[in-house]
Amino acid sequence: MSANPMESGEKKVIHIPPRPSVPELEATEPPETSVTRTAEPSSPALEPAAMEPGVDDAFSSSRFIPPAVQKLVPLPPAPDPEPAPQKLLPSHPVVSRKMAILASAAAGLILLGTYLAYRRAKAEAPARAPEVVVDHLDLSELSALPEPLQPGAQAVMAGKFQLPAWFQSLEHASGGDLEYPVQEAIEEVQPTLRWAASAAFYHVAVLDPAHAVVARAEIYGDPHWTVPTELPRGAVYIWEVATPGQVRRNSFRVLDDTEAGWLTGLRMGHGQSHLVMGIASLELGLLTAAQREFQALAQEHPHSPEAAQLLHTVHGLMQR
Repeated sequence: MSANPMESGEKKVIHIPPRPSVPELEATEPPETSVTRTAEPSSPALEPAAMEPGVDDAFSSSRFIPPAVQKLVPLPPAPDPEPAPQKLLPSHPVVSRKMAILASAAAGLILLGTYLAYRRAKAEAPARAPEVVVDHLDLSELSALPEPLQPGAQAVMAGKFQLPAWFQSLEHASGGDLEYPVQEAIEEVQPTLRWAASAAFYHVAVLDPAHAVVARAEIYGDPHWTVPTELPRGAVYIWEVATPGQVRRNSFRVLDDTEAGWLTGLRMGHGQSHLVMGIASLELGLLTAAQREFQALAQEHPHSPEAAQLLHTVHGLMQR
């Protein structure tokens, strides 16, 4: 068996041929990093083995960088980061509530000031009277009146009307409180006499101009009475109402046949004309009938000066 050379004490030298020289590459220094590693205590197990003598030191000191990496262009430096927008801190809830109250109060004051200014301007502005359109009556209707009544109609419209002469023969009223007929003419021959109630029992009578009794009656309760007999036309009569301790008296005239015929004809042809019937009634002395017609005329023509004048005229005649 051959002897082991290691045991014989002989030294055996192993020759390692040198490695071919590698051309030095233009080293490109990698960008420095800010990472700093803390040196750890060396551990015998982790320490690299010492290179054997004879190994090229140049190879160990240089680092291999691939050509593709060498051709890379360094990246441009990154721009500085923009500062983050500063967030507004939310206001305190109490401050927000106060601001809302102040804003509401300011708006209320503005509205109140505007309203007060409007009221002041409206109060100071002169009040304009409403425009009234004058409504004149159509006086052409008066041509329907009988010929004897034409002049009197013109006098009525001119404000120069005078009562017929027979009014002077009427006896003046006494005692008062008699309602119809009172110092006027009537059309009906059996009038209904009316008076104000003052007792439970009345004695009523109609007298002719010679104070002779034409008709009489005793009335209980109701203050009116219709004459039971026809009164002759064209005559003046006196009627009286007697109660215990009081006698009330007044007079009236019944239209004659001609005058009654005029009214009948006008009523058939122009009965709806308050102007025609009112003027005819006024000229004939029918004051109560004329008042009724002129009141209706004034209601139909509230802005008519003629209607207002006619109503004023008949009121004045009834209060004479």
